[in-house]
Amino acid sequence: MSAHLSHGKSHLVSFAQLQAMPAPKSLSPMHKPVAHSVLVEHLRAEAHSRGYDVVREAFALDARNVKVFGTMDLVLRGAPHDAESILSLGFRNSTNRELAIKGVAGRRVMVCDNMTMSGDMIAIMKKNTIGLDLAVALTAGFDKFLKHATTLDRAIMRLQSKAIADAEAKAMIYDAFNAGVVPVRLFGYVGSHYFHPREEMTDCAPRTVYGLYNAFTRAVKELNPVSAWRATIALGRQFGLRSEQVESSSDESA
Repeated sequence: MSAHLSHGKSHLVSFAQLQAMPAPKSLSPMHKPVAHSVLVEHLRAEAHSRGYDVVREAFALDARNVKVFGTMDLVLRGAPHDAESILSLGFRNSTNRELAIKGVAGRRVMVCDNMTMSGDMIAIMKKNTIGLDLAVALTAGFDKFLKHATTLDRAIMRLQSKAIADAEAKAMIYDAFNAGVVPVRLFGYVGSHYFHPREEMTDCAPRTVYGLYNAFTRAVKELNPVSAWRATIALGRQFGLRSEQVESSSDESA
């Protein structure tokens, strides 16, 4: 997949590959970088302590391997794994002080493997410093994540209940592309998915705002992993999938 949205040649990696990476170097006396594999291990441990099993993971690195973007699909221990959607935790960090550790609440739509993400990111910790207690930060961050997940579910229900005419859908498509939420080259994919969905695209079939949103998230799969991750959050903002109270800035640079 080619790179778009100016995020370079990102690539998917396994957890074993994250573990095999050399330890990140400190860039100043106050800088204490968190290795990508260490962050994943702590996120797993926190999810497990809350009674969740991690049933699926995906990790992507930027071209320099300093920024990590990931998702963890979570199921309450003992619950069936065949629900229409599964709770997901998205997260990102960098080892070079460019990004703070942040998370985002999401839902994995099982019928199409689409990812629905909130438009609001959760500040888990500011950029990696020597004062960072990762375990403590993630405990507070997971509390915020579960609250955001609840409001995300309510926002999804609002989109599912809002019927739209074709003219309104076209206007919303124009607004999203005009705002630069996704690259223009995906225009044909979005229009085709929504107005002429194939038989298996049951997620795009409803003439609702959520059906249109799913047409976008299907199209986003054409992007490279990091661009898709960022675009999905941008779509969450565009479609109003936001917390009732924004607890942190959604600015990707902090």
